Amino acid sequence: MQIDLLNGYEGRSRSTDTRRFVNMYPELNSQSSKGIASLVSTPGMSLFASVAGVIRGVHVIGSKAYIVAAGTLWEINSLGTTTALGTIGTTSGHVSMADNGQQICIVDGQSGYIFDIGAATLTQITAAGFPNGALFVDFLDGFFVCEKPDTQQF
Repeated sequence: MQIDLLNGYEGRSRSTDTRRFVNMYPELNSQSSKGIASLVSTPGMSLFASVAGVIRGVHVIGSKAYIVAAGTLWEINSLGTTTALGTIGTTSGHVSMADNGQQICIVDGQSGYIFDIGAATLTQITAAGFPNGALFVDFLDGFFVCEKPDTQQF
């Protein structure tokens, strides 16, 4: 049995143009129908949540996602509800995040921040030894670890 799935025609409207088969699957027709198979479109995706600004970093803990979009830290829960948690000092560039279960450390290439999950507070790191300008952070053996820019130290 031959099913010619890629032979379409150009319709007068883009919405009826059958040359483009995106998110479609073949479904066999009953024996009483004229054609052997039909192409059925999938429903696609629906919007789960929306935040304002360009997304710069995402970190997931359990059923919650923490997102830095522009200069704002957002929380998105499993129902898609968004909550703004605070702001950081930059609005563009890569953001790296790591957690220890109670806190999230955020670095943005200029400063570092700690978000306390239980208290829902976002605080800039002002400790004298913190390497401002760090681009990446991770959690290792009980410590947040990030690089000291322009050195081979972390």
